[in-house]
Amino acid sequence: MARFTPKLTPDGRAMLNLGCGWKMHAAWNNLDFSPYARLARRPALTRLLRSVGIVSPLRAERLARVDPEILCWDLRHGIPFADGTFDVVYHSHFLEHLDRN
Repeated sequence: MARFTPKLTPDGRAMLNLGCGWKMHAAWNNLDFSPYARLARRPALTRLLRSVGIVSPLRAERLARVDPEILCWDLRHGIPFADGTFDVVYHSHFLEHLDRN
């Protein structure tokens, strides 16, 4: 299910952060389905939501730190990269968001 080409670190490694939320490193392939991932490439919408009070100052600050290359992806549909692509795969506080089924 290769849908994306991974970005590589300067030393040629491919690293994946699953369910990253707003905590990420720009050298990694950061993948999330949260509002942060959805708003990361929509600054005008973010400003509008901030101006009407839907996005809090704290969330706006976190959103400003989001990797602009974050991949917005629902992991219930699998990992959108070919098998064996990554040298490192990381996730923290992600599994509890999945249904047991």
